[in-house]
Amino acid sequence: MNRYLFTAAPIVLIASPAIAGEEVIYAAAPDWIAPVDIEAAIAKGEELVLYDRQVRMEDGIVHRYTDTAYKAANSQALTRLGTLQFAWLPDKGDLTIHRLQLIRGNRVIDLVAEGVEANVIRRERELEKRTVDGQLTAVVAVPGMEVGDVLRFSSTTSTQDQALGSEMQAGEGVVASPAKVGFGRVRISWAEDEDIHWDTIGQMDKPTERLIDGYRVVEVMLPIAEPEDMPEDSPARFRLSPAIQVSTFADWSEVANVMAPHFETEGTIAAGGPIAAQIARIKAATSVPLERAALALQLVQDEVSYLMNGLDGGNYLPQSPAQTWELRYGDCKAKSLLLLAMLREMGIEAQAVLVKSEGGDAV
Repeated sequence: MNRYLFTAAPIVLIASPAIAGEEVIYAAAPDWIAPVDIEAAIAKGEELVLYDRQVRMEDGIVHRYTDTAYKAANSQALTRLGTLQFAWLPDKGDLTIHRLQLIRGNRVIDLVAEGVEANVIRRERELEKRTVDGQLTAVVAVPGMEVGDVLRFSSTTSTQDQALGSEMQAGEGVVASPAKVGFGRVRISWAEDEDIHWDTIGQMDKPTERLIDGYRVVEVMLPIAEPEDMPEDSPARFRLSPAIQVSTFADWSEVANVMAPHFETEGTIAAGGPIAAQIARIKAATSVPLERAALALQLVQDEVSYLMNGLDGGNYLPQSPAQTWELRYGDCKAKSLLLLAMLREMGIEAQAVLVKSEGGDAV
């Protein structure tokens, strides 16, 4: 049997939330959040008063809590801070807004309690790249803000990807000097019995993992020390921005084992159907396996245009070959699966490969 290798690229694993709704939820912050002394943060006198990102990974869901506060030091800041945006992927989870506040001296103005709500819009940012991700944005026009106020807002997005099942992953960048923040933190936690693997990338000290109330915690206070400048032409691994990466995947083989079932082809080509007709045409044209493979590749590339549809798990899940041929569009995953199915139907062994085509040795 002849073997050919084809590539589904680029597939970059980035977690997102279980099928949910498109409505914004308003609720108190979850119990697992570590508190912040906002008064002490304000007293530092920085424009960025607070940046607190806390991540809880549990039961296949990644929860990202973000608490941010800025001081409106002048009229320019009023304009810049006058509209807030909260983004999420509704096919993967929820957006919950916990807090919209103006802090004016000793007074805290609760905008949610006063009836301020977000307007939800959908804005596809990469249509020119033939990419549709379905991201929604909750937009809040902040009323009544005055120079000198501190605007504080916090929210949580939940994340469970359809393709990954119970597997979880998260990556959090960190703020480095000379940036200034009154209080800054990145804190990631998971249940003690979860099989979690984590590490840092870029120039940063590795924090100490702690066990607190049955949860393992990795915490970095911000800003970290300023990274050393690296030459523009240095290898990409030396120019990585500092970050923490966390995952239930122990290695790339585990990633492949999770993704491989989504590229199974048995039963995907109907006998007597339109794809079967194309296969019969190719087989009639030549008996040479390499030539058949080349003709199948040419067909998929010439007859199926590129469109990445990230809705309903399409960020990792490929369309079926029948759907791709009917629509005559698909992304790298969809086109690879169609090609795999055709090759295997012709007795040519082929495999899909997960590839990150950019980033060089930073991978």
